[in-house]
Amino acid sequence: MSTNKYEMVVIIDAALEDEAIDREVEWIKSYLSEQGGELETLDLWGRRRLAYAIKKKSEGYYAVFRFTIGRDTLRGLERELGLRETVLRYMAVKRSPAADEAYAEAAIEAELKAEQARLRQEEAAAREEAEGGGGEQAADPGADGDADAADETPAAESAAEGDEPEAAEPESTDPSTEQNEDEGEAEKAATSTTAETAD
Repeated sequence: MSTNKYEMVVIIDAALEDEAIDREVEWIKSYLSEQGGELETLDLWGRRRLAYAIKKKSEGYYAVFRFTIGRDTLRGLERELGLRETVLRYMAVKRSPAADEAYAEAAIEAELKAEQARLRQEEAAAREEAEGGGGEQAADPGADGDADAADETPAAESAAEGDEPEAAEPESTDPSTEQNEDEGEAEKAATSTTAETAD
């Protein structure tokens, strides 16, 4: 009997207790081993909202199985999953070698990123420990009770904010009075021009 590599996504009813969901996952694992299949990886994605209701359920628990098994055994597994009331949906696809390579590369990259994140956290924790001894004095320099430093603080703050003493404002001129003066001079000039032409 020839075997193929498959990937199967199983959506289990998320309304079940965690123990019941674990039993469903264990049942699938044991079925695969009893039928001569080889489980390679198991990814538990957990509870997720469904795109649309399945069997009147809006949330499901996702489990992704990657395994090697014969075609007839896969059909038997699908038949059994279809009869189980706790399984909302399942889908198995045959894996290609290119997909396996991409999956392996993605898994390696994810492990490297996780390792780098762990190292960054350790470095940050070590820096915090090293800086922890002198951190209290540096945080509050005026804590020694120096009254002169406290008196200078408001002046320094106002200078830093850019506050300047108010200067005397220049006399403001009302634009409407300027306009009225201009109009009065224009009328005088027009009246004198009219008087000259009348003579």
